[in-house]
Amino acid sequence: MNHAADITDPKELRVLDPATIDTASLCEQCGRCGSACPALIRQPNPTSLIRLIQLGLVTEALHSPLIWSCIGCEQCNAACPRKLDVAGAVRRLRRLSAREKDVCFPRIMLDFLTG
Repeated sequence: MNHAADITDPKELRVLDPATIDTASLCEQCGRCGSACPALIRQPNPTSLIRLIQLGLVTEALHSPLIWSCIGCEQCNAACPRKLDVAGAVRRLRRLSAREKDVCFPRIMLDFLTG
């Protein structure tokens, strides 16, 4: 029985790399990665960030403060029962976001860090 999620295939998915798409398509949305995440700003958390990709909402995912709040500890990977590289997907989204003119480092993170 295949539990892979159906990924909507809008135009936005073209910007994603195959590894991120694979991670999203295999994610069952169990929530364990989100529960394990120690990021300071977890809205959306790793689980819901992957869900945004599953829904084809890549622009929304690229605006997520989580991709900049992630500390790279890979607790999400350790918690994943399917051993998906959630942290890698977050890093790849961060790199993609940094290339986007309108997206880069979100104001909420700047406010949080400068406090």
